[in-house]
Amino acid sequence: MRGLLLTFAAGLAAIAAVAQSPFQFPTANHFLYEPGQELKFFAPTAPEKPWTSGSFGCVRNDGWKIHEGLDIIHQHTDRHGEPTDPIMATADGTVVYVCTKGGLSNYGKYIVIRHIVEGLEIYSLYAHLSEVLPGIVAGKTVKAGEQIAVMGRTSSNETITKDRSHCHFELNVFVNENFSSWYRKNFPAKKMTTVSGTARI
Repeated sequence: MRGLLLTFAAGLAAIAAVAQSPFQFPTANHFLYEPGQELKFFAPTAPEKPWTSGSFGCVRNDGWKIHEGLDIIHQHTDRHGEPTDPIMATADGTVVYVCTKGGLSNYGKYIVIRHIVEGLEIYSLYAHLSEVLPGIVAGKTVKAGEQIAVMGRTSSNETITKDRSHCHFELNVFVNENFSSWYRKNFPAKKMTTVSGTARI
């Protein structure tokens, strides 16, 4: 993947509600559509935290820390309390990156899919997976609703408890191939890292 990807996961519910939208939720959890049921959809950062800490935006550290996606909580578990919810492609697209080693990043095991919608280059990301389905590799074409993985709680820092098992889901739009060089030139004192193409500043 190349260049800057700008997260706009907050718009997923609105996108999914539009007639003939190519997008859908990546899990069978649709409680976001039911007023007052937010705690059945979002996974807050801790039991005492509000559900908004699992939503998108500056929702953590009293508004000083951004959360780049939606944390969609599990609905089903096995006899050991581990999540079993299937994770599905949000829209038709092509797999561009798969990480099957959970300890390499805070995303744990994750998948990135590229979508072209009305000429716009959009990337979806599915993180904290317990399992990536066989055959889900870079270059594979997938359809909206096709299962690509199983929900989990993998992460490099191992802080996701069973009760908080969730899918961290992002939608990102490609902005500019030249962003990295522009940023280094204009902000030489600041460090920018990228995770599977998404700029972190």
